[in-house]
Amino acid sequence: MDRRKTLGGLSPGQLNVRASFCPARVNKEAEKSNAWGTKIPVEKALSRLSIAGTVRRSSAHTVKGAGPWNDPRPIKDPAFQHKCAQAIIEYLATHKYEHQVAPKMLSSISTKDFTNIMTFLLRQLDPTLARSPTLKLEEEVPALFSRLHYPIKISRSSLTAVGSPHTWPGIL
Repeated sequence: MDRRKTLGGLSPGQLNVRASFCPARVNKEAEKSNAWGTKIPVEKALSRLSIAGTVRRSSAHTVKGAGPWNDPRPIKDPAFQHKCAQAIIEYLATHKYEHQVAPKMLSSISTKDFTNIMTFLLRQLDPTLARSPTLKLEEEVPALFSRLHYPIKISRSSLTAVGSPHTWPGIL
């Protein structure tokens, strides 16, 4: 490998002199085309190259860090909570929920009522899971909310005091 003889600036062609061992995303010699096989101009394809000669990804393809997702819903607003409670009551009524549900009950829910509602909802999603004798809601509910990409993390400890003022708005 040759060493540089000068400390001057490098031309863009000299910046990436070592060949990459990774497969190239853009083949400069090949005819440029997008994923659907239609041709795109070479100037447009090469304009996406960074100084190092690799393709930059647009912001639409970036992966957000592991930080929490900001929920745009006003979950602490009493009017929003009432609207959510009404939607839950309407859903339970139209799907033949076997227990009585009132808006007052959903404003400060008991653990027993929450267990009944969640068991009913689990039965709606997976009839075999809800009838399982080994069903543990404190394990199934956080996993279900996670699989459904619910924006707020539900922990097992939050399910023990589900009706508390700091826990219930996020679960509702």
